[in-house]
Amino acid sequence: MANQGPSTDPGEDSRGEERTGGDFQLGLTWETPDVTGDFVRELANGRLRTYKAIVQTGSKSGQSYYAHVLDLVFLFERLQPLIDLPDVERRCIYCACMMHDLNKVPPYNQWSGGRRTYADMVSETNVATELERLEADRFFRDWPAHLADIVALAHLHQGNLAITATGLDRTTHHRFRLGWERSRRLGWLLYAVDTLVTSHTLEEARSKAQALEKINLFLDGRRQRWLTHRLTENRGLLSNVIHNGVVQYLREAVGALDLLYYPDGVAYLVLADRPVVWGAAEQEVVTQRIGRHLADLQKHDVAKFIKSAPWGIAVDGAALESGAPPRDIFDVVVARVWSKKYDDAWRRERPADIAADLRAAIRAGKLDKGSLAYVEARLGSEVLTSDVDKLRLGELAMAYRNFLNAHLTPALKQAKMPNGETRVYTLLGLPEEHWSAYAAVNSYRWGYFLASDCSMSLEDLQAAILDDLSRLQPDGDKGPGDGASAAGGQALAEYLLTALKVQAGQASAQSYRAHLRRYVQAEHRQCCLCSSAAPAEPWMAANAPPNVGVQVFSNRLEGGDDHEPKRHICPVCRAQYIVERLAWKSHRDKQGGDQTTFYLHLFPFSFFTQPLLTSWYGEVRRLRGQELSSFFVRADAYFRDWVANDSVPIQGIASGTMGVGLPELPEALGNTPVLPLHARGQGYGEQCLQALETAAVLARFFGCRVLLSRLPVPIVDLSTLPEAVLFAEGMPRNLGWLLFGAVREAQAGGALDAEGMRDLLVRLGHLHAIKRQLWLPTYKGDMVHDLATAAVDDPLGLYAAVDRILERKLPARTGGPAEWQAIADTRALAPHLRALVGGAGTR
Repeated sequence: MANQGPSTDPGEDSRGEERTGGDFQLGLTWETPDVTGDFVRELANGRLRTYKAIVQTGSKSGQSYYAHVLDLVFLFERLQPLIDLPDVERRCIYCACMMHDLNKVPPYNQWSGGRRTYADMVSETNVATELERLEADRFFRDWPAHLADIVALAHLHQGNLAITATGLDRTTHHRFRLGWERSRRLGWLLYAVDTLVTSHTLEEARSKAQALEKINLFLDGRRQRWLTHRLTENRGLLSNVIHNGVVQYLREAVGALDLLYYPDGVAYLVLADRPVVWGAAEQEVVTQRIGRHLADLQKHDVAKFIKSAPWGIAVDGAALESGAPPRDIFDVVVARVWSKKYDDAWRRERPADIAADLRAAIRAGKLDKGSLAYVEARLGSEVLTSDVDKLRLGELAMAYRNFLNAHLTPALKQAKMPNGETRVYTLLGLPEEHWSAYAAVNSYRWGYFLASDCSMSLEDLQAAILDDLSRLQPDGDKGPGDGASAAGGQALAEYLLTALKVQAGQASAQSYRAHLRRYVQAEHRQCCLCSSAAPAEPWMAANAPPNVGVQVFSNRLEGGDDHEPKRHICPVCRAQYIVERLAWKSHRDKQGGDQTTFYLHLFPFSFFTQPLLTSWYGEVRRLRGQELSSFFVRADAYFRDWVANDSVPIQGIASGTMGVGLPELPEALGNTPVLPLHARGQGYGEQCLQALETAAVLARFFGCRVLLSRLPVPIVDLSTLPEAVLFAEGMPRNLGWLLFGAVREAQAGGALDAEGMRDLLVRLGHLHAIKRQLWLPTYKGDMVHDLATAAVDDPLGLYAAVDRILERKLPARTGGPAEWQAIADTRALAPHLRALVGGAGTR
């Protein structure tokens, strides 16, 4: 996992992607030096990765055997506080988890030579051979002495070893170092966790009941029962925040063990005789906890809610709702003021603009006699000060004016101040006879004009502002509260009351009648996202990621000369977009251009486990510790090697801001992990191809299903599409052949099953091999995209496209007859073209 030097392979930089560092391999990270940490470092990041090439069928269809083994290991890790196994037993069980389905692993999956049983395939000889190949001694040095235990545990996952020859023949029981009776009891646990993997939904009960029976047998008197919590809709990161809040509460309140993380909720184990009460009081506690956490997230990165605007620095309400004290807020404002630059062009334009404002006020008769003389004197001398310190003082004055007018209007009225401007004049000690002159200047330039009359320093003004805020708002140092605003808190409480279900049985579905009625009746003023009954307010840009526009032209929005087409948003959706703004760096790609933001939504084949999510976020922390904020997947190298070896490690290239964004919040890797993907290319087609390649590669890394979407909230629940491994939403028609091959018309939407996913990877592998053979330093654009587009209507178009590139390549040949080299290229390309044109693109 150590960093390597940057690649110099031809074709690696064909998209002109931004690259700022060396290569690295993606893996799992476990920060604790324990048994599970040893497994992750020595096996999961080692030779066990060869199991990624083994795609399972049946009840685990589409999932790699590697991901299945991780599910079992991490289930044991999560159960450890309950079952309390010694280290040697844990190491034996982890080895048994790797070997329990050895009959799926080549070459042990060959059934030729007569009838053979599971016991024949998962024999001590085969298990020993495979453990040696995986270098299991790096994890468990004494595994040879425990070989009989490991094989017995592997067999026991089927639940019937006790009535086989091994179980009945007591003369062989002395070979078990753990003891036959102990191995049999541990086998109940292995049977339980392997059965749980077939529980594909939160509501599924049969597999959970079978697993619980074995777990209770092992616990011998400490009986457990299932408990679930469920959200009736998926709001992406906000739902992850809510899930985490409920998990923390149930852990503390009833000692619940969060075991299975589904997209819509969590299944827990809790003591059977422990009562679980969920009523209004419990709902309120969880609501307050979630509200405080949302506020803490905003408070931690309050700078994102303070922006520079043409009329001065503006503080969004989200900064106040976070509970951040005014001192912290204005520290950020002052830092922003110090960063302001006033270049020569700015200094030429502003005096003329201010002078125009003042002359217009004179013509309109808006100035009293005292101000008129003052203005004429300023027009005859210096309209705008040249002192940079005074300009910055004026910048801070405008920022405070904006803050007062936006957030403290009631306090101003109580103090008998009509507006923030008047309060600033008083604070700065400016003569009242000049106030009408100051008011005559446009609000964009107001602070710069009055700065000439100020005698304060920037530091003195900051102190005066904080002192003034303490008078206007006596509890200002504490902020408006330790949660969201009153309206926001009420909206969150009402939302959780209908969306959150905590119970021991199945949850009822949410009714959307009220939402539909609100959508119809509250025209122009309903929430633009959910149409809930909560009061909606105009959406502010500071509350949304830069790639989301708060203004849009739509027949659902009121427009015209007196109305701007501003979207309205309810407090819950506003909180959702604020979390997305805080989670990662976004780009201003609302209008398209040379970059587009996609999102990778990860869905489990059955469920995620808390240790797996922790391990993924540990890898994010490791990469961010190397000062990475984004990375590109090395698609060229991956697909080149994947044709020959489909278990190659996945490599990334450090990037500045483009590529896969590394999330800054743990909530990004929750029940439904979300990763942003900032794709760059010459046109939307190339951007979609980069996103599709990245999604396909990372689906294999994470060992889960992936929804590729333009939206940060998943529009499709892949749990309802049991065969889907990859769902690519909104792909252009030109990528239809690449996605679906010759059977693209038969596909539903953009969904690929396990076989379709493998065909996609194979097609990409052949296209990248062709690109590598035809590489030209002068080629503009993405050759893989151009080749895929050429085949969209007829795969034979690939031949014509390749021929055109060969013709371009001939004049660039050196060191031999061009024709001979062209013939060599043609021979090298022929197998790839035949594979692509001959059908769906399989090997």
